[in-house]
Amino acid sequence: MPLLWIARASLVSRAVAYRVPPDWLARPTLENYVSIFANQDFARYFVTSLAVCGLGATIAIVVGGLAAYGISRAKANSGGLVVALLSGQLFPRIALIIPIYTIMRFLGLYDNFWVMVLTYLSFMLPAAAIVLVPFFGSIPIAFEEAATVDGASRLDVLVRIIVPIAAPGMAAAWVFAFVLGWNEFLFPLFLGGREMQLLTVSISAFVTQRGVEIGPVAAGTMVAIVPALLLFFVARRYLIHGLAAGGVRA
Repeated sequence: MPLLWIARASLVSRAVAYRVPPDWLARPTLENYVSIFANQDFARYFVTSLAVCGLGATIAIVVGGLAAYGISRAKANSGGLVVALLSGQLFPRIALIIPIYTIMRFLGLYDNFWVMVLTYLSFMLPAAAIVLVPFFGSIPIAFEEAATVDGASRLDVLVRIIVPIAAPGMAAAWVFAFVLGWNEFLFPLFLGGREMQLLTVSISAFVTQRGVEIGPVAAGTMVAIVPALLLFFVARRYLIHGLAAGGVRA
């Protein structure tokens, strides 16, 4: 119902959107969608958000994947390493933003694309690693031992054997990390400015002193839902394949 309500509000005028009881038969219009793309820098914010979240999720998978592989193959204290990763998710965002904001202001790196990507890694990377640990752990170590006997190096084993087997899990972890960044609000609010504004903050800008521009807010929300919704459908398929592969033991 909330999703249907937002979709309806995005297709009607402000007067109709606030009408009680709701007028479900009101004539739909695309004015709100036209206004956010024509009169705002909404398209630029949308592309910037895709770039930040996509690049951040990719780095998180590469670095977090190496960490997850090492943890899954650790002979001792792997539980402590997992707890260390979880600690990165336990801190509330606001506790991290204040020191990061102070440091970035001091270094003159405020409102910067690469700084935004790096700060997003503070929660993307541990999340991706936590998701990948059980996927790597489900791969029988006998595969690696057989490849090592055949003369393969550790890097060859990782690239040619482990990564292809764990690819569904890595895809699911990438989508999970991407959606975490896509829904983030506090980091871009504090660390972004005129040049580096992301989609979540740009949607909130339609809440003005004159009131809520309900039509543009709803239209922007519907546009923002599309990438995450598509990725979730893709992730569902890969996650099922990954769980099935992880259940096989040699």
